Amino acid sequence: MKTHAIVLTLVSLGFLAAPPAHAQQPAQYQLIRVKYRLLDRNGRPLTRASISARLDSGSSRAPSDRTLRTLAGSEEFVYSLDDPGFIIFSNQQYADEAGMTELPVIVYANRSEPIDYELSSLYGVERTNRVAARDRKAAFTLSDAGSTRELRLDAVGGVPSMNYLIAAGLWLGATIMGGLLFFRGVYRSLLAGGRSIELSRALCWSGFMLITLVALGLAYWLFLPHIVNLYVLTVFLFAIWFLHLLFTVLPKRA
Repeated sequence: MKTHAIVLTLVSLGFLAAPPAHAQQPAQYQLIRVKYRLLDRNGRPLTRASISARLDSGSSRAPSDRTLRTLAGSEEFVYSLDDPGFIIFSNQQYADEAGMTELPVIVYANRSEPIDYELSSLYGVERTNRVAARDRKAAFTLSDAGSTRELRLDAVGGVPSMNYLIAAGLWLGATIMGGLLFFRGVYRSLLAGGRSIELSRALCWSGFMLITLVALGLAYWLFLPHIVNLYVLTVFLFAIWFLHLLFTVLPKRA
């Protein structure tokens, strides 16, 4: 009996001394770099826009360590829950000609849980966060190292001067070709079909305007900055053509 009592006592002491099975190891951290492709509202690369981050202080998964610190080579990277600023560590956080940037973030090295961040992107002289509110939260884990994400910003990028020349050439070329098509081809066909001169001219002008407006919309879509929503512009151009049709062609048919 004494032997059994001694064994039970030793076993009990062993259980008491052993750490709980569910206890987590102390958190270890590692720096990873996540690539971001920054696009403007029109889906074009936004050169020289920046990408930066800060720890999400409102997250329910905020790390127990209020300051995360790690080394990558000779560089030290620090994120703190007490620091409300968005940090730029290097020029790699500014977009190149293709809109590509690289965001350094600190993640758990020995845990699978993500660490939540808030994102910010600046573009131009205005110090305004261009990231939409719905896209500002981002979570990262060790598996995100080297991955590429796409982020569309509330900004319109600059357009090269050559694009304006191409757009003007497209519009002018379509205008000339539309004139030749309608007044040297369609006009004669309408007259040969027994239409009156006035109605034939009105129909040709209407068709000519339609081609010109379509070319203008195409040039805007392909080569120019989309300051006005493309659908709004399309409706506006269609309304111009419809009014022209209404007041020039329909009276001639009466």
